[in-house]
Amino acid sequence: MGGLANRMRAMASGLALVRSINSELIHYRVVWRENADLRASFSDLLDPEPWASLAEIIHPGALAYSAMYEPPRRRNLYLSAPFQALCGGALFDGGKLSSYRSIPQSLVHLVSSRKETLIGSGCVFYPFDDSELRTLFKPSARVEVVCQEWTSRFTANTLGVHIRRTDNAMSIKHSPTDLFVDEIAKWMESHGSQARVFLATDDEPTKAELTYRFGQQLITNTREASRTTLEGMVDGAAEMFALSRCASIIGSHYSSYSEMAAAIGSVPFRQLYV
Repeated sequence: MGGLANRMRAMASGLALVRSINSELIHYRVVWRENADLRASFSDLLDPEPWASLAEIIHPGALAYSAMYEPPRRRNLYLSAPFQALCGGALFDGGKLSSYRSIPQSLVHLVSSRKETLIGSGCVFYPFDDSELRTLFKPSARVEVVCQEWTSRFTANTLGVHIRRTDNAMSIKHSPTDLFVDEIAKWMESHGSQARVFLATDDEPTKAELTYRFGQQLITNTREASRTTLEGMVDGAAEMFALSRCASIIGSHYSSYSEMAAAIGSVPFRQLYV
C-alpha cells in the first residue's frame, strides 16, 4: 500500500503549498486515479469529510487521465501535451519539479504567477507539518470496521511491525526477517503478558513464520494480502491505521507505508535495516 501513503503525502504537500500562497484564491483539485498500484477510490479508503472544504477530488477514467494528466510521452501518443500547455507546462517528479524541491519559495512564486499549475507527484514536494496528517486523513467507515477487528485486541503495549516483501527489492535486501524477530522477542521480554504485536505484511510465508513463533500474542490479518481487489486495498489501508494506533512501530527499509502510519499516530518509529 505504498501507493496510498505516497498519495497522502502528495495531497498534504499540495494543500500546504496552496495555504502558503492564499488558499481562498486558489482552487485545489486532487486527481485520484484508480490503477494497478491502487484499485480503490478515495472514499473507499479515506473519509472525505476533512477534505470537503479544502479540495475537489476527482476520479478521471483511464482515457481522460491519459489525455489530460499523464506526462506526455509515446505511451499516450503525447495526447496530454495540449492540455498541459494550457496549464503553463506541467511539473512532474523526475523532471521540472525536482528543481524546485530544495527551494520551496521558488515553487510558491511559480504557482503564484500562473493561472493554472498541474503537479504530478507521489512524494513530498512542499513541506508540511506531520500534525496536519492526523487531521486530514481519517479511515473510511469501511476501513475503520476492518481496523477495529485487530485494534480491539490491542493492549497499551502493542508493537506495530511492518515487513514489506513482495514488491520492494530494497526492503527484501536490507530488512531481513531475522531483524524483526529479534526486536519482537525483546519487546515480549520487556512487556511480559501484556505484550502484543500487530503485524502488517504483504508476504504470507512471513506471516505464517511469525504467527508460529509468537502465537496468540501476535495479531495480524488472517486474509491473504491482495493488491488486485478492493477488499485487499481496504485491508491494506486498515493495516496502516492499525499500525498508527500501536505504542511503537518498526518498519522496513525504503518503504513510506510505516512512516506514514507513525506520522498519523504520532508514534515512535524505527526502520530496521542492515
